[in-house]
Amino acid sequence: MIINYKNLNYLHNNKYFDYFELTKRNASSKRAFFLQLLIVLKNIFFSVFSFFSIIHIFKIINKDVFYVGTLNQYNSIISVKNNLPNSILISTRVNDKFIKSKSNIIIINNFISFLLSLLLTPIFFKEFLTYNKNERNKILFFFSEYFVSLGNYYYWNFIFKFIKPKSLIFANELKSEYRSIILAARNNNITTSYISHGVTLDFNQSLIPICKNYFLSGEYEKNHYSIKDETNFHLVGRPVYDNIKKRQRPKEIKTIGICTNSLTDEKKLLDLITSLKCNYNIIYRPHPGHNVFKEKKFTDLHGVQYSNSNVITPDVFFQDVDLVITGNSSIIIEVLISGIYCVIFQFDKSTSDPQNFIKNQICSSFSNLKDLVSSLKNKNISEGNLNYYVIDQNVSSTNLIVNKLSK
Repeated sequence: MIINYKNLNYLHNNKYFDYFELTKRNASSKRAFFLQLLIVLKNIFFSVFSFFSIIHIFKIINKDVFYVGTLNQYNSIISVKNNLPNSILISTRVNDKFIKSKSNIIIINNFISFLLSLLLTPIFFKEFLTYNKNERNKILFFFSEYFVSLGNYYYWNFIFKFIKPKSLIFANELKSEYRSIILAARNNNITTSYISHGVTLDFNQSLIPICKNYFLSGEYEKNHYSIKDETNFHLVGRPVYDNIKKRQRPKEIKTIGICTNSLTDEKKLLDLITSLKCNYNIIYRPHPGHNVFKEKKFTDLHGVQYSNSNVITPDVFFQDVDLVITGNSSIIIEVLISGIYCVIFQFDKSTSDPQNFIKNQICSSFSNLKDLVSSLKNKNISEGNLNYYVIDQNVSSTNLIVNKLSK
């Protein structure tokens, strides 16, 4: 694989899934560039003042190293890490509130990768000029990811020549923060593994495997890849599903949870809340990593309860609701495993079933608000088969992965 900005930022350059178009943010790309530039400058600033944490890099020697960047990733791999001797958690997010709150995550300074990125600026602009207008807009919108990606690759490529972990395990392989480290490790013959942290969108066999081992939830995820003989695919379920407590199906629907993410259309969301809150208790739960102050203000304004996904686990949330309404979100699988009702309401921006949940009839789906309200009233809610997305849910995914990694 050629190492360049486009390949390192594969998520934003895949023809089967265009997140940039999906979010309808084309018009704000140039304005977003300045915010992205501020993110880069802020990250450089904090990396300077935590420079001496670079010495922690030596702690990865001969260890199974789990790299995390978000709360969801952490939750998806922590049970595996805790059961794998001689393993550690690391991150390079020196100014991330969640990362800093976890004492078991070793933060490794990445100032040198920022410095290399600055030195590579001429190459960045040379490649930038080869792109068409739409591709340039993407780079402006995701500038903080694009700009540092090549410098990050060269930094880790140099590190791995002298400092070698036993293996590296990731919960994201698409964004450049992770992809650059994976490719640098592969270039130095270090074993890399991927544990999926959510139901990814359907890449229609367009993904080229870059890790040695893939621990996937089911056939749906395996079908994303153009299979290669040297890649090991293991269908093991997902560790985060292991501890979901199963409830009896509620006899009545009294409390509804509404789960959203960055793709949710706020107008459609407000129409949904307005239509339901007179007859049901509503608990609003935005995606992990959200702005707590902003979302708490939103729930106070519209008279609904707030579930902070940065703190409250899905399993606890499921105990408080009888039904969950969501859009295109992998939480659908967790809801159905828990035993409570789940329906899809198409309140996302410009989406057409990117995870094939509607196509595979995994649960009831509605595009019309009136139809949704009527079905809830009559409890006319269907449920499909999870087996395509998740293998046998009675087997411990954590144990399966630990056994494979230990060999």
